[in-house]
Order: sequence, then structure tokens, then C-alpha cells
Amino acid sequence: MSFSAPLLTLLGLSLLTAPTAAQQDPVADFCRRFGHQTAVVDDKLFIDGGLVNWNPFSSFPSNYTNTWLLYQDLSTTASSGMPPLYANLSKNGSIPNVSGGSLWSDSVNKRLYLFGGEHNLGEPPLPFNLYGYDILNNQWDSFGPSRTGASISKVSYGAGVSVDSRGEAYYYGGWLSNSSVPQWGTGPPVATTGLVKYTMDTNSFANNTGWVESHLSMHDPDRG
Repeated sequence: MSFSAPLLTLLGLSLLTAPTAAQQDPVADFCRRFGHQTAVVDDKLFIDGGLVNWNPFSSFPSNYTNTWLLYQDLSTTASSGMPPLYANLSKNGSIPNVSGGSLWSDSVNKRLYLFGGEHNLGEPPLPFNLYGYDILNNQWDSFGPSRTGASISKVSYGAGVSVDSRGEAYYYGGWLSNSSVPQWGTGPPVATTGLVKYTMDTNSFANNTGWVESHLSMHDPDRG
């Protein structure tokens, strides 16, 4: 059997790139992941986004954007003694991959909400938008900006929590920077003092803005 030169070239390239693809395994390199967002719904721990140092570090020395949404089934245990980890959930290119955000859980409607977070170096930040993941249908949706006119900034590395029984979620503090706010410029990151409340049933936000945020409108084009 003979092969043409182009076919041999493609075969050679595939052999060269195969080890790299195999090394970038979100399950095998799970412990090299950090800065991600997590939430629990129905005994499933969902892990989204963040950064990762692929193995081996000598070949992948940077902090790379993690594009996977994984989950662990907390109701079962694998032979390793840990809940099994799965990487078969969808996440299309229209959904941002961020670190330091919050993944709010809605166990009543079987949803996750992705709030805030910052982009990796070299990736331009997007304007504020709330994204939701429909667990039952394995699909993402965009819920857009705040419907109530509340001034919501895209912050990162604050404190987030959801109260499923009340259909509410909160995010306190966090940082504004050129990794999270469009047109921020070259200024340093600034810590915020705001408390954001999200009501799931009405898809509405309320912002209890602190002193620092109220004096930063020059950096955020979304502010009135």
C-alpha cells in the first residue's frame, strides 16, 4: 500500500500533536486547576472555568485558560476513594471562560448562574452579562445585563453565595481591573465594597454600592 506525500505529511503532524492533546486532559490534570467557580446541585459538584497549569510544567509554564465545565457525582465513590470526575458537559464558545467569579446554584430550577470573574492575560474583558447553565438540558443561556437598571460591574475574587430556598444570590466585594472591566485602562486593580443581590425568579439585580465603587464611574462605561 502506498501513500501520497500530503497524506504522509498529515499523518506525521497528527503523530506530533497527539501527545500534546493527550497531556491537556482536564480530568488527569484536575489538581493543577485553580481560580475556578463551583456549586452543588443534587449531590453533583460543578466546577467551571479558572486557570490550569498543564502537565508537564516544563512544556506548559504559563497559566492557561481552563475552558471546561466538569462535575463530580458526590453520591458515588470511585476506586480511588474519591467521587468520579466527568468532563462531558457542554460549554460553547459564546460563554466566557473566567477565573475568580461565582457559580450560583438554583436547585429548584436545576440551574447554575455564572456571575463576574476576570479574563486571562491577553483576553479582552466583555461587558457585564449573566449566564446560566441548564443542568437538565445541558445547555447555556445568556440572561443579559441587569433588567432593573441597577449598575452592576463585572468584579472578580469576591465572596459569592446563593440561597436556593429563597431564589436569591449575593456577591460581596471583589476587584475591578483591566481583566474584568472593558476600557479600564492601565490603572491598578481596585477593591470594591458593594453587595450585589440577584433574584432568580425575576432575573433582577440590586446593588448596595459602597463608597469606593461610587467614586469609580470614570473607569466603568456601564455606570450612569
